[in-house]
Amino acid sequence: MKIVYLNINGLLHTDHRSNLNSDRNLKKADLICIAESKLSEVIPSESVQVDGFTIVARLDVEQHSMGIILYKNNDSEIDGDLVTVMTSGTEDRTQIL
Repeated sequence: MKIVYLNINGLLHTDHRSNLNSDRNLKKADLICIAESKLSEVIPSESVQVDGFTIVARLDVEQHSMGIILYKNNDSEIDGDLVTVMTSGTEDRTQIL
């Protein structure tokens, strides 16, 4: 299993999304986890879609800082149902079971 973790400091800032769509190394990952996505619930998932991947989790924030988005490669053999988001108290945790 190949997992990529990036602290991107704003998925919609500059051309981060287009870089994700064109990076051949990222395209080989089973899962891509983007930290500091800085997305809020008013931003539709279609506007942050990465070609060849499905969004399996979004932990958005209202303050436009922080946030996490998790993508699963459509060609990956990982079962998307095994990727879940668990919330405990005030802490949000993304856990692969």
